[in-house]
Amino acid sequence: MAITELLLPTFKTDPSSIANFAFQAPSLFAHFRGVRGLQSFFRGRIVAENGEAVDGDSGRGVLILEWDDISSFHSFYPDSPTFQAFLAVAKQFVTEREYPELFGTITSSVPCAEASVTQIVKVLEGPETEEIWNRLRALLEGQGFGAGGFSSARGIEEQRGYFLGMVGWQNLEDYERSRTSVDVVGALRELGAGGVILDLVVQMERIAV
Repeated sequence: MAITELLLPTFKTDPSSIANFAFQAPSLFAHFRGVRGLQSFFRGRIVAENGEAVDGDSGRGVLILEWDDISSFHSFYPDSPTFQAFLAVAKQFVTEREYPELFGTITSSVPCAEASVTQIVKVLEGPETEEIWNRLRALLEGQGFGAGGFSSARGIEEQRGYFLGMVGWQNLEDYERSRTSVDVVGALRELGAGGVILDLVVQMERIAV
């Protein structure tokens, strides 16, 4: 089973840290090239949360990685020399260490992550969660909101009991337009009836692996 990994770091925003990170980022992310089982890697920033804009200077980021299976992830994290070398450099750029959230992939995150804008929704999973998700997808596709990709996954390990859904949008305006639809907002509310953990909009770029 493929694995979707979600990480939500907050980066330091002082000018020195920003400049140093920009300088070191290429060599820092080079640690992920050639890692066994790592199929894709995207990084970006959070631009909205629960329908409200997030300050561009907040430092709030997102990483989405997709692995071929859980054994590949655990062969890399947390004890491999490659990961430890990455962590030794990366930790100076974040306000505190964050830990990966893992999900068993139902449909790949890649079409969503490579879209211009990606919506990430994490909720407590109930018996009808996947059915509601499919209904939301049908609404977005049927009403021409510009949603170009959909992904879903179920939590594993510490994330067991959670559902992760993603929507790839053509642009931020299409996402914002969807928030004006009573049907879409109602489906999102129903999806999160058991508890909404995340409702984020992010913009990402692909990192070579």
